[in-house]
Amino acid sequence: MTRYLLFLSLLIWPLGHLLTYSNSALGFTIYYLDICVFLICVSLIFEAKKNSIALPTSTLKSLGVFTLFLVISWLVNISNTVRNGNLNSIFYIIRIITYPGVYIAALTVDQKELRKIVAFSFSVFVLLGLLQYFFMPDLRLFKNLGFDDHYFRLAGTLLDPNFTGVIIASVAIYFIFLGRLKIATLLIIPLALTFSRASYLSF
Repeated sequence: MTRYLLFLSLLIWPLGHLLTYSNSALGFTIYYLDICVFLICVSLIFEAKKNSIALPTSTLKSLGVFTLFLVISWLVNISNTVRNGNLNSIFYIIRIITYPGVYIAALTVDQKELRKIVAFSFSVFVLLGLLQYFFMPDLRLFKNLGFDDHYFRLAGTLLDPNFTGVIIASVAIYFIFLGRLKIATLLIIPLALTFSRASYLSF
């Protein structure tokens, strides 16, 4: 089950905000990727109990200590959080606890198969970004939904050129490390179209 949930999460993330649900009554946005990652963690726990996989205890201990300090810090400031109506910050704690499950799950599957799916999902991510840039360059209509009003910038499905650019820059650096300079050079094109100074600097 963990394997299928992991692959599902890798197919979901390139779609970004295209796979979210928001309702004014809820007061927050539901990300289907978050749900999938939570299910990965649940699956890992059940499979670990069945002794089908071995969880990296050192990683879990470090994560546990970090999370403990994080929760303590959140509780110390909870009065300000409630007063300012920022209870959504609890979701960041949940994400920090659950998202390392993706890394742990990745250790349990066939690495060749995993690389193929990662390559496919990243290609979809870049392709959707290029389609957005050439066919929907004006994103100012999303300002009313709480997004920045980007104009002729490759923002992709994340609707943010900075986050999109950093992801592309990271993958380009990875290919440079592997000596795959042709692929890295191709990725410089969508990276340049983000017009993100932060992404340029990180690259």
